[in-house]
Amino acid sequence: MAGYSILDVAQKAGVSKSTVSRVLTGGSVSKKAAVAVKAAMKELEYSPNRNAQVLRGAPTYTVGVAIAEHDTLLRRSLTTRLAGMNHVFAQAGYSFLLINTQTTPKQSVGTAQHFLEDSRVDGLIFLGDIEDEEQRKLLMKRREIVYTGERVDPHKGFRVYMGNYYYSRDLYLYLMNNGHTNILTVYERSNQRLLQRRAAAYAEVCKMLHKEPAQNSVVDLSSISLDGKNQMQMLYEHFIKGKFTAIFADSTELGNQIINMFSQQGLTLKQDYSLVAIQRAANSGTDPLITSICLPDFEYGLQCAQLMLDILKDDTLLYKDIQIPYSMELRSSVKNLLV
Repeated sequence: MAGYSILDVAQKAGVSKSTVSRVLTGGSVSKKAAVAVKAAMKELEYSPNRNAQVLRGAPTYTVGVAIAEHDTLLRRSLTTRLAGMNHVFAQAGYSFLLINTQTTPKQSVGTAQHFLEDSRVDGLIFLGDIEDEEQRKLLMKRREIVYTGERVDPHKGFRVYMGNYYYSRDLYLYLMNNGHTNILTVYERSNQRLLQRRAAAYAEVCKMLHKEPAQNSVVDLSSISLDGKNQMQMLYEHFIKGKFTAIFADSTELGNQIINMFSQQGLTLKQDYSLVAIQRAANSGTDPLITSICLPDFEYGLQCAQLMLDILKDDTLLYKDIQIPYSMELRSSVKNLLV
């Protein structure tokens, strides 16, 4: 509440002003005093002057969340991941600041690191892949950074990932074990690393099962400058021309669009073609049709935030790699061609 001062907090907690100041700036106080001060601050709804703390070099209790890719803000998963982060940070008394670096993607790390250098945030979380090699090396210049995507250094740094390569491989393997080799992979939008990982997963499964990879087997709808209906029509024509038997869709939402469009063209799911997709955990249980890899984005955000707090609390921590587990939901969208 406006009007309360550090003196009010001190009187409420039964401690001196200097003790309250040390609690606010991370100084040394007894556990009993720290508990009393924090309880008084909560009861009075007291918020310290963040600008004054920054000038003293004190913690800001704010973490920057940087967008490392052009299209991350367009992805449905971002809101869920931010919600997971907010859940952890709010309980720990932290806020987060969304830093949009899309205007200079090749300088995303350097741009965001200015927030660290200027003491506007205590740490940074990078969401999305960082493709520029110089920018990836910059991640190792400061300790207070959590990033996603490929590991930059095998011996230091902090990463949270779900393993696009591995869950893509699982879906391709499931399709091929059901007799589907001629698989069309469809994206709403993609980036180079995503394409490379998924292509590598497909190639590995083909090699493992001694199958030849399909030709012209990738469609990125964002590269087709037409309205949604015409995009689906072109996708359908590509599917028929390539004699594909299965589709790997980058989201269940896209998968359902394909199912609807193909139905209008007289194709029935499972009878005429099979389909698998990536599904977000927030939508788990809402799609009774599509066999999917289910990705827990909320948990992803939780782990990013918790790792950030661990780094800030323990300056001896130099390395941690957290893999978020995913699951496969087997439904009724894949026909077994081997029976």
